[in-house]
Amino acid sequence: MPDPLRILVPVDGSAESESILPAILPVVRSRPSEVTLLRVVSDVEDANIARGALHRLARALLMDGIRAVSRLEWGRADDEIEYLARPARHDFLAMTTHGRAGLRRAFLGSTAETVLRRAKIPIILNRPGSRVGDWSRVVLAVDGTTPVDDLLHDLEPLALALRSTVHVLHVNRPLYLYSDLHRLPAALPEPDPRPYLDTLCDQLSTRGILAVPATITDHPAAGITRYLLENNAGLLAMTTHGRDGVARAFSGSVTEDVIRQSPVPVLVHRVEESPVAATA
Repeated sequence: MPDPLRILVPVDGSAESESILPAILPVVRSRPSEVTLLRVVSDVEDANIARGALHRLARALLMDGIRAVSRLEWGRADDEIEYLARPARHDFLAMTTHGRAGLRRAFLGSTAETVLRRAKIPIILNRPGSRVGDWSRVVLAVDGTTPVDDLLHDLEPLALALRSTVHVLHVNRPLYLYSDLHRLPAALPEPDPRPYLDTLCDQLSTRGILAVPATITDHPAAGITRYLLENNAGLLAMTTHGRDGVARAFSGSVTEDVIRQSPVPVLVHRVEESPVAATA
């Protein structure tokens, strides 16, 4: 029997934060898992309320046959999550993201997005209102430039436990051709991604996972979202560089754009970026 997957689930007492629990049911019901419910508080009054809420939530999971423990910590939520979200302590971090954008996001920030840029383990993120279902179809979004070996390692126990078919997806960015009356999209001249996709499918096949290649032409975030809906996928897997500060302001993040609009939970692995690449 495989070792239990150790899943850290931060909650803050809101229904929004607890919506991550139904999102991860496919995996915790298909293989041995231990869910650690984490609540971070800053004063005694909050601690008393939080402790009772955590115990009630853990009992509810236990009644559903899911092994769960509760943990109450003091301090800043993002700091405590980062401290516990390490390979020696947990295998996955699962949490809700509010999916804010624009000025509201600039003023309110997002603990999930802060943790995403600092996490040392893979994260399963879910936006409230996303479709929660089985993970029989998983989309692995790749760009052909970012290493995905660690992401494949993260995805393997989930796909094997749920007998998932993995769609390895590459999105070609469109180039718009203008005339006096029309704007016609065409694919940018890029190297053919199919040999790379076939290689990844072969790697997954050697691990006992059925995989199929797919390519579409669209803007990355919109194309990935459309593909998820059209193929009734249950989970999206992708990498992020987790840039921060000036680098993030100039480059943006396709991953964060996808997370804010994804119709399904997203498994994200942060890839460490070399100082040279970040500067470039």
